[in-house]
Amino acid sequence: MKTQIKTNKGGDISVEVVTITPELAEDFLKMNTKNRRSDSKMIDTYAKSMKEGKWVLNGEPIIISEDNVILDGQNRLIACTRAGVPFDSLFVWGITPDAFKTIDIGKGRTPGDILYIDDAKNANVVAAAIARYFRLMAGQAIDTGSNAIPSGVRLSNFARSKSDVLDFFREHKDLCTRVGEHVVGLGGTGRMVMNGSVLGGYELFLILEKKHPEQKVRSFFEQLASGKNVENNTILLLRDALLKHNMKQKVLSGTQRSVYFAKTWNAYVTGRELKVLNYSAEREPMAGILL
Repeated sequence: MKTQIKTNKGGDISVEVVTITPELAEDFLKMNTKNRRSDSKMIDTYAKSMKEGKWVLNGEPIIISEDNVILDGQNRLIACTRAGVPFDSLFVWGITPDAFKTIDIGKGRTPGDILYIDDAKNANVVAAAIARYFRLMAGQAIDTGSNAIPSGVRLSNFARSKSDVLDFFREHKDLCTRVGEHVVGLGGTGRMVMNGSVLGGYELFLILEKKHPEQKVRSFFEQLASGKNVENNTILLLRDALLKHNMKQKVLSGTQRSVYFAKTWNAYVTGRELKVLNYSAEREPMAGILL
């Protein structure tokens, strides 16, 4: 049903809910003559959400000017053509073209904002940990030994939306809350050797995917963060390497850090102790796989 609104300047604005098919999206995109560059990462995320049936009518409109130019919504329309499935959206027609400069200038909601609204404690820390967990899952899905996505691999296969973060939090709320509190608590244990989001993501991954006891995982990170009561000297090797990296004394690549972490964790859970931490991509292609 279309609603007509009279503006204070005498013009008419129409508002209606439209089911947009990929074909209709293509037609609308032909009107996309004055817009900012499209956001490939955002399009991948939207398309994945549409394809999986997770897209919901949330009141954010696609805005068309009075001279039939798209002012807002190009990423959603491109995502629809990429996903190949229809989606419902509020449409607003007849906006003055000058309004373009006032669209999307406010601060967007971050995943942390969304979790905060959902009453999450340490919302930003938890959201970042969940994002890192997703990245670790992506690394496992493409059979890489690290949590870095190899070049040439499309991120669209692993893109996660804010609603995915919220769904994950709601499904694992108690664990996420405990992980968030633990990560924040470790922030006061001397010099942090790992970013809180990385630490939290690993905790979630090791507990949920690798099925390790939560207390064993927590104990490992407490030893790594403090350097005290260390059960396996490999932990001290990792701690030293990470501290030197953080102080720019010996910078490690992301892959090196991931592999060193995996080697240390694997030594910890199997009771072995390494005398040195090193990495050769040619000789150890799967060295970063976590046990």
